[in-house]
Amino acid sequence: MIKMRKRFGFELFMVLFTLIIMYPLFNLLNISLKSTSEMISSPLSITTDFHFENYVIAFEKMRYLIATINSLIVTSISVCIGIIAYTMAGYAIARARVHQWFFSWVLFLFVVGMTLPPQSVVTTIVPWLNLLGLNNTRVGLILVFVGAFSSYGIFLISQFMKTVPAELEESAIIDGAGPFCVYKHITLPLLNPAIVTLVTLNSVDTWNNLLFPLIILQGVSKRTVPLAIIFAKGEFVTYWNEFFAGMILTLIPILIFFVITQKKMISNLTAGALKF
Repeated sequence: MIKMRKRFGFELFMVLFTLIIMYPLFNLLNISLKSTSEMISSPLSITTDFHFENYVIAFEKMRYLIATINSLIVTSISVCIGIIAYTMAGYAIARARVHQWFFSWVLFLFVVGMTLPPQSVVTTIVPWLNLLGLNNTRVGLILVFVGAFSSYGIFLISQFMKTVPAELEESAIIDGAGPFCVYKHITLPLLNPAIVTLVTLNSVDTWNNLLFPLIILQGVSKRTVPLAIIFAKGEFVTYWNEFFAGMILTLIPILIFFVITQKKMISNLTAGALKF
């Protein structure tokens, strides 16, 4: 009986906690469907008269298709390049046999980099991109994202590598496999749980990032989704129903990403938990 009460209390707490978390999202959707007059007169009431034209207006103001394509290009390429770079660097740091002190210091520097806020590097990004001729380009933004998430990515991979038995790689080397062959066919498959985590976190962070596109990109044709919704807000008057409709539109691609990949993510994470 006591266990049933505890279980009921825990389930009740989780339901209430879920409702608290979901309320802002519900309110966001609710306001996005209101008329301007209803939003001003009763912003927190539940609307019964749905105004889907808010989404059409937000779609046009944001130039949603252009912004979405830009965000998809930047996010997908930066995540792919990042995963390749982080896994190779993490593998080198974790499996270093010569000059281990040097690799330990390199890892320490990456750990220090995790503590620095992104705003601290803003003043150095633009001059470096200007020097390389990559300012106001998607390539420059992609390189910035790869560097921005490198500290956490390399730290995560290098620490996860320590849980992977080195004997598997040593046996492959004895059989004649080279370092790259060992990395590709043995190490990468074992890193699936960590890679899934990195892909998920980096995709969400890159998609939602406003700071770096704001200081690097100029022009309507190069705006990402966060930039598009900010510039569609209005300089003097903000129609919050249309603005919230734009925010809902920004959530759609990342929600589709989770729906498509959730089974793969859960299976990989579960496999990693059972294996190690």
